[in-house]
Amino acid sequence: MVVEEGWQMGSLSEELEAREAAARAQVEELEAELAELSGKLELARESLKRRRITRETVPRSGRCWSRWT
Repeated sequence: MVVEEGWQMGSLSEELEAREAAARAQVEELEAELAELSGKLELARESLKRRRITRETVPRSGRCWSRWT
């Protein structure tokens, strides 16, 4: 019976280690995705900022801008 209990504990320990490794891998994957999305968000914010500045500046300059010219 002692051997069987030891085997169960080893099995449980291995299972817990496997689950921890899987959770760690998921955290690392999500952190990488977050870093990528944070970079994309920063670029989008900069683009929005430039477009707002352009929209505010163009009417004051007295020029007529056309999208197709």
